[in-house]
Amino acid sequence: MAKTQPSEHWQKVRMFAEKWQWQDKRTGLMTVGYNPPPGVQKLSRVPFFVRYVTKKGRLESGMVISLEVDRRKHLRRIKFVNSGEIRFIWDFLIVDIDGTRIYG
Repeated sequence: MAKTQPSEHWQKVRMFAEKWQWQDKRTGLMTVGYNPPPGVQKLSRVPFFVRYVTKKGRLESGMVISLEVDRRKHLRRIKFVNSGEIRFIWDFLIVDIDGTRIYG
């Protein structure tokens, strides 16, 4: 086991949080990527596990889907998969995504 956990800068959150999943027309296989081609079938966001700090300083976590991103403010609107609750989180308050530590 590695002594240090892999980590990324908070500006690379997009690589982890903004993935799409769709069915490929040629092969019929489910494909994951960032820019889906136009007119694909079964287009959906890929859920991811996030752990983040709220404005009040509480640590929260859960499986979420990224709904909307404001890149100028580094603000992201997420929806929890289990409860359906929608929240806003700041990119620089994210602790880890899918087990990869995000540091600022």
